[in-house]
Amino acid sequence: MMRRTLVAAAVVLLALVPAIRLAWLSRDGPHLGFYHDDGIYWVTAKSIAEGGGYRIPSLPGAPYQTKYPPVFPALLSIAWRVTPEFPSNLATAMWLTWFPLPLTIVLTNALMAQWRVGGSTRLLVCAMLALNPYLAYIATVLMSEVWATCFLLASLALAGSQRKAGWPAALGGLCAAAAYLTKTVTAPLLIAVPLVLMWKRRRVATALFLACALPPVAAWHAWSAAHRAPATDWTWLYYADYLGFWARDITPAMLPAVVYHNLGELLGGGGELLMFKLSVVAGGEHLARLLMIAALAGVVRWTRASRHPEYALFAAGQFALLLVWDFPPNDRFLVPVLPLLILGLWTEASHLGRIAWHAWRRPERSQKAAAVVAGSLVVCLAAALVARNADAAWNILPALAGQRRAAAARSQP
Repeated sequence: MMRRTLVAAAVVLLALVPAIRLAWLSRDGPHLGFYHDDGIYWVTAKSIAEGGGYRIPSLPGAPYQTKYPPVFPALLSIAWRVTPEFPSNLATAMWLTWFPLPLTIVLTNALMAQWRVGGSTRLLVCAMLALNPYLAYIATVLMSEVWATCFLLASLALAGSQRKAGWPAALGGLCAAAAYLTKTVTAPLLIAVPLVLMWKRRRVATALFLACALPPVAAWHAWSAAHRAPATDWTWLYYADYLGFWARDITPAMLPAVVYHNLGELLGGGGELLMFKLSVVAGGEHLARLLMIAALAGVVRWTRASRHPEYALFAAGQFALLLVWDFPPNDRFLVPVLPLLILGLWTEASHLGRIAWHAWRRPERSQKAAAVVAGSLVVCLAAALVARNADAAWNILPALAGQRRAAAARSQP
């Protein structure tokens, strides 16, 4: 048992080597400002560290930050406290952002072990997480996705604990609040977990979860409502209010077109999250959507076979939010469900492999031919996924960091 655990840990560490190398090459923060959101996180963290409160000092009048919740900027403020000098403190900030990546892998393994997922499947999912190039990339950018994913997984694992004591559910509620206060797109977690706990007739756990999750969320909304700057134009509204900006930007008549467009973006973004930037390959956009559909089919298949629907229920709620949102749901927004998508893709690939094996054992030549085609498809797709992701993590993303570094140097004057 110990030997198998050590071998599995060695495999995951080996798969994590490209991500560690990328983090080291990106320790000077070459991507700062690319997403714009990261710049806002960074200056609000500075304001917190210097005692100025949760404000946006880069805007006229330094208004309070009432759009993005405060957990991630509070974490980044550690970098400003440890090393007040900019840009030398970007190295500390980058490692603060990268740290939750290995933690995500550990929590994914713990959650799947709680679900009694087999050891070989857990190893494969964790190794693919470690090798995933987009996860490695976003962990080197000052963005909140990886921390939100950590809090999400911790909440699911704690709330799903079978201990009779109530403290795991209470801690799960606190982690759910932390996930929401890191990234608001995790809001469906506050509904999914209590629903499943009630379905399992765990009323005390449900009450403890909600009692710990809801007060911090309510406190944030009360504070932001009390400190929100008056929205005098589109720019102020964009910086002050997520929901207010959406309500002005999207009319009811536009919703069908928004949902249709976002559905395509959601399927394509999920596929590109699983296999890096497929859209640059001829026909890759269609393959990316097919990959995402296969992963979703596997999620449904796995959820129906287990008694743990909370992660899938959260994903359904998140997808519903993303479909009506006024920003394309690309791969970045789907990072919190990446472990579930990898598990779903493996489940569907295993199902196809079993069908091929049963067909191969039949005497008809047509069945054997179909088995060879199906098996070859699974093997080729798996090989392409590993090769593409490994190449992206080892070659493409370090080159991208160099390009962004050069662009920053040109714009510095």
